[in-house]
Amino acid sequence: MNRKGSELLPRSPLPEETILSERMHFLRSWKIIFTCSIFLFGSRILHAQIETDFPATDGLTVHADLYFQSDTLPYILLFHQAGSSRGEFKEIAPRFMRMGFNCLAADLRTGSEKNFVRNITAMNARSAGLQAGYNDALYDIRGAVAYIEGKSNKPVILLGSMFSASLCLVEAVHNPHVSAVIALSPGEYFGRKISVADSMQFLDKPVYVYSTQAENPYVARMFEKTTGQAVTMVQPVNVPGHQGSAALLKENPESHELWLALMIFLNKLFLSTQ
Repeated sequence: MNRKGSELLPRSPLPEETILSERMHFLRSWKIIFTCSIFLFGSRILHAQIETDFPATDGLTVHADLYFQSDTLPYILLFHQAGSSRGEFKEIAPRFMRMGFNCLAADLRTGSEKNFVRNITAMNARSAGLQAGYNDALYDIRGAVAYIEGKSNKPVILLGSMFSASLCLVEAVHNPHVSAVIALSPGEYFGRKISVADSMQFLDKPVYVYSTQAENPYVARMFEKTTGQAVTMVQPVNVPGHQGSAALLKENPESHELWLALMIFLNKLFLSTQ
């Protein structure tokens, strides 16, 4: 894979001509993205988040923060990494709102605390005596999609961090209500229970995949069976990178280019649906 270019480049396991096409689209999209970002980041008035609950598909009560602006906007559903909580997205969700999205940041049943926000779903699971393995969080993700589907007919995008990124990818293959996935540091976290690589041969939706420099060869192999042009892969070039959603935090050097690449991905996604 070619590592030349700016700090973060769209990367792809696809043929070289596809990579060249992606770069040409990057140049064509730049002017549109730059103009839109000035408007979206500078003028949108954010609505306050509210706490909400909904059922997972196995009946567990899932707790979440709903960042709602308008019925006319699509949703990004945010799922944290292991040992964490919805507090992982306190900085990230408002930025997606400024880009023109509603957000739902859910506590998955496996986790603890992040940014002084306790994982209430994990507490509910312990109280109910339910399993809290990584793969069991699929019930929570499916419940979140169903919850938003009941509120809106707008597109739903899943964003996952590390183990939840892998679950979002798997769910996208099987759930017709999922329009796209943003997968940050996905991997094979589930032993023999779930093979992400095997599921990816059936992937037919746009997917944005971020990995650190160290993770990239391993992550790229997960998509070797994926056909077509569904996958946009991104990694840092000049810095090693941070795993998962931490790469989106403004304190980390790769975040600026990662957000720019995300804006381009989302712009292409919604232009293609018009």
